[in-house]
Amino acid sequence: MHSLKAYWLMLLALLLAGCSTGERPRIKPETTDYQETSLYKDVMEVSRFVDKNYQHANLQFFGTTAQGKKLPLLIFSNRDVKTPEEARKLGRPVVLFIGDIHSGEVEGKEALQRIALDIMDGKYDDTINQLTILFAPIYNADGNDMIDKKHRTNQNGPFGGVGTRANAQGLNLNRDFTKLDTPEAQGLMGNVIATWDPDMLVDLHTTNGSYHGYHMTYAPPLNPNTDERLVRYQREQMIPEITKLMSMRGWNTFYYGFYRNHDDPSSGWVTYSHTPRYSTNYYGLRNRMALLSETYAYVNFKDRIHIARDFVMTVMKYCTDHADEMISLRDSLDADYRDFEPGRKAGVTFDYADPVPGTILAGTVDTLKRQDVDGLTMQRVDSVREVKTRIYGRFKPTAERTVPYAYALDNRSGRYDTVITRLQQHGIAMYRAGLADPVNVERFKPEKVGVERTYEHHDMVKVSGSFEQEDLPLNDWVIIPTNNSNRNLVFYLMEPESDDGFVRWNFFDAALQSDDAFPVVKIMDEQDLQLSPI
Repeated sequence: MHSLKAYWLMLLALLLAGCSTGERPRIKPETTDYQETSLYKDVMEVSRFVDKNYQHANLQFFGTTAQGKKLPLLIFSNRDVKTPEEARKLGRPVVLFIGDIHSGEVEGKEALQRIALDIMDGKYDDTINQLTILFAPIYNADGNDMIDKKHRTNQNGPFGGVGTRANAQGLNLNRDFTKLDTPEAQGLMGNVIATWDPDMLVDLHTTNGSYHGYHMTYAPPLNPNTDERLVRYQREQMIPEITKLMSMRGWNTFYYGFYRNHDDPSSGWVTYSHTPRYSTNYYGLRNRMALLSETYAYVNFKDRIHIARDFVMTVMKYCTDHADEMISLRDSLDADYRDFEPGRKAGVTFDYADPVPGTILAGTVDTLKRQDVDGLTMQRVDSVREVKTRIYGRFKPTAERTVPYAYALDNRSGRYDTVITRLQQHGIAMYRAGLADPVNVERFKPEKVGVERTYEHHDMVKVSGSFEQEDLPLNDWVIIPTNNSNRNLVFYLMEPESDDGFVRWNFFDAALQSDDAFPVVKIMDEQDLQLSPI
């Protein structure tokens, strides 16, 4: 009897030790009547509490900001996954949620913290039993703490102020997915995207602009070079179901856009850019699913958190219910991309495709005059109307080039070490050629070079030209093959005329500003180059 009592007492002690270490935190908006957003220290308090008090959570750090803040990554799995290798062995979808990429747009950060605490309470057991969930709740940690009431004053809260759109370097983290200028992007790419290889990326934002009638808008990858099977799956299966589930929760949602003429919904509904400097467009080029969400800025802050929370919950439910489909599509794409397709073309420049007729919800706003800041704050009016319009939601190529079997980079002098580093950070496979015999290649010949504009600390290069064939020994050149799942990304980064590649972002200025031959050539046919891994 005494031994049985001792057993139960010991078991109770173990349970208590595993369930609570310190006082359970609340997210900052809940403790301030939704007047303030979480600082970095608040997010870390919640993250560390979840890590210490929930056996199926693991807190790691994927990078360090310019100001020295460590960027948290919360991992949830009922199998206590701690590494990408463990996640791959499980064979379950890995889903990554990013909050606070623009730290004036804060409800995604708050929603991820709220859900992390709810996961501890067993509300998402089905999800963590079938998925590996990754939360990066505060990506722009430096900008987040630069709180000022004067930031985004038209936004309907939090009225205690928000952080900055840019990071501490003055760079926009959602324009850095190709060039990787920032420590945040380098950490995310090198330690999360290229290693964990999430099956889906979800990037949580807040919008403003047009006075539309939606609580949230969202977008899948928009670049036409994204594999059409991925596009069809998201547009025809995933997004309609997510839209239905969000509607059941009382939220109007639609594809992201804004009025072509600011005050006229009938003028057209226009989506944003196709370029992969944006997170979700980038991720589609990796043959993986992605969703951008944009909570409506003129909804009050409390409701915006609830909308973002419901959206994250809905995406997790979809991925839980359709895990086998997602894995099957991923594996099918990866297998197909191992085979080289001679003669395949892909776009290098793009424009909007022809619009399609559609109906959108138009809304109105009231203005709130605040005493603490200049300017007006907008408040959504809960009244909408249907408007027939033209929807500019897709893009088309305006110029194409042929995708090679591989690109070859002459870096024997070390002049393009930065290119090698960036490719490694992207997780792109590279090799060194050992073949001494000449190989037939196509080399780019620049004919027109100019600076389109200064943007994100770069003089963005626009180049056009032609390709000429030559026989060239490639011994000791760096070879970047395209017969893998990153084919579309490799093409976009390495193709000279690409509108968002390495040439565009000044990585090859040394060649373009001299009489030297362009240092990248295209190997058009599959062949044995006697490769050794780099």
